[in-house]
Amino acid sequence: MDDFLSVNDLLAEKNSYEGQTVYVGGLLLFDFEENCLNHWPRSEIDPHNWYKSSIWISGSQGIDELNQSTLSNWHGKRVVVAGKIKIAG
Repeated sequence: MDDFLSVNDLLAEKNSYEGQTVYVGGLLLFDFEENCLNHWPRSEIDPHNWYKSSIWISGSQGIDELNQSTLSNWHGKRVVVAGKIKIAG
């Protein structure tokens, strides 16, 4: 799949994607209190504040809905995820 957004591209235009289903590629971090997708490549991340290039992931009913065993195995790997964008306020 070549037609997906980067994390930084999504964050730059996040309001225009609110409520839409999108495909986003990045580096999956799935660990205790760190369930997010980071921008890839790392060279484009602010080294002083990498959270600016990160989005949190969860299922529609929360993180417990996701297959945690599989996601743990994918920790640190590049992935493309599909999901509906919900901007926390």
